[in-house]
Amino acid sequence: MINEEKLFKLLPYFFDRPSAVLLEIAQNAHRSGASHLDVTLKGAELEVEDDGSGTDNPQALVCLAESDWPSTVMDNQMPAGWGLFYLMSISETVTYTSRFGTLGIDCKRFLNEASYRDKALIMVDGTFRTEKGFRIRARLVEGVFKSVAYLQVLESLAYFPMNITVNGARIKTRSLSETCKNYPIKTSYLGNAVYLNPNGVMFLQSIGSFLNHVSLVWYGMPMNVTGYLHDVAIDAREGDPLTPVLPYRTSIKHDEKAERFLEFVRRAVAAWCIEQIRAFDSEVPQDMKDAVRIMRLAGEVLSSEELHGLDLFFVEEVDPYYAENTESDEVVRYRLVRKDEAPLLGERLSLMINGEFIWDEEDEEKSSLDIPKPILPPWTITRIDLPHNRPAWLQKVERPVQVRVTSHDTNRFDYAWHRSSIECEGKEIAVVSMIEGWADGDIYYANRPEDFLTIDDAVFDMKIHSDEGDTYDTQRESFARLIANEIMSITGRYPLSDLIGGIRVTGIYPHEVRTIDIDAGGRVMKVTKTNGEVLSLELLAA
Repeated sequence: MINEEKLFKLLPYFFDRPSAVLLEIAQNAHRSGASHLDVTLKGAELEVEDDGSGTDNPQALVCLAESDWPSTVMDNQMPAGWGLFYLMSISETVTYTSRFGTLGIDCKRFLNEASYRDKALIMVDGTFRTEKGFRIRARLVEGVFKSVAYLQVLESLAYFPMNITVNGARIKTRSLSETCKNYPIKTSYLGNAVYLNPNGVMFLQSIGSFLNHVSLVWYGMPMNVTGYLHDVAIDAREGDPLTPVLPYRTSIKHDEKAERFLEFVRRAVAAWCIEQIRAFDSEVPQDMKDAVRIMRLAGEVLSSEELHGLDLFFVEEVDPYYAENTESDEVVRYRLVRKDEAPLLGERLSLMINGEFIWDEEDEEKSSLDIPKPILPPWTITRIDLPHNRPAWLQKVERPVQVRVTSHDTNRFDYAWHRSSIECEGKEIAVVSMIEGWADGDIYYANRPEDFLTIDDAVFDMKIHSDEGDTYDTQRESFARLIANEIMSITGRYPLSDLIGGIRVTGIYPHEVRTIDIDAGGRVMKVTKTNGEVLSLELLAA
């Protein structure tokens, strides 16, 4: 049983978007075979006219949930018979004209008085019949008309395959085929065009998330389309591939049709991934990140059998002891691996300083927990990280790389600088940094203290830079100045600009100077002039 009186009184509260009434009217025109739809909205006065087949049955206009469409429309599009009630719910008066004649309705009385509804058909005037087409004249409720024809709805009208004008201006027709022309996957589902943009489709794992990521044009009615298209788009023009939720068709029903469509999309994306990966095997991709994205996607959508059958996949090569920016303390690059390659070799650092184990990634008992992570020249150590979802043949083995550092001479400033021997089988390592922060830590160098400059960027990014301090450039400049001063103090070699002020008093002009060397212990500064003359100057104690 239905409380008809209460239902009709509540109808105005069912429709929360007055602007959608234009979509309902356009949908009716499209169903009737119209090629033209003209909409005029001036203040509260709305006039609509199409050149479709029209109707000779006025009962469908005043009977809720009743439609008078041909069987092809009824079977495929499932019309709800609510569209014109949408219009009456936001109007003061409505007049319909078609092949049956003319019917004028006082909307407030129609929705609130059962006796008025009962005699609605008696009010039909058969004098003004049309041969075809359908015309509407409505006076909208005060305030409603301002939100009827706003831009987003006008853009949505563009997907109906008709010539539509609003206040004399033609709406530019749009189509999914044009909107989705750059989507890499174009296919067909039950006779309907489908466009897929496999740009990380984790939502394929859940039907609920999937349905929220589908853009659907349902016989011209756009759903989840306005202003933005999702990675799955389907242009339904044949049959009923999905079920729009009635009566407003703003969402897609979770039913067996949706489950079948999800599986179809999964298989289409999987087939595309396999095709792309096979192409990578014969031609190295120009964009490695794009190739990796496709392979990660393959790991999500391929079956185990399909995944294991691939002949090419990727791994991450990681340098855990060097960084290129402040966002990460590791450098990552990608590598493609073929099935016939030997198991991949990854490395593990084991660091010994002055006979004491300092760092071992796998053996915590050997590692001192209170020491900083070492920083080495780039790609001294290469770790291999395997993707979670991968072919069974993609495996790795690891070998420890032992670095032994023995300190010989030490200069202590803000940092302790150790001239050292650095031994490592198969690798030449010039410097090892154990800096923890500002003025805290040790630097071990094999040849020259200047070798630290090969890793100073990584040290700064990983150990020094603070988001809570001054700007990045200011902090970087301060750190560079500190390191430069300490290197100069160790080597006794100073830039000419730092000494130029004291040289003038000796009678030597700056343009005559080629090099300056300082023996700090002997308090002697040796100046070599451009003509080859060498002068020794005694330095006074500060």
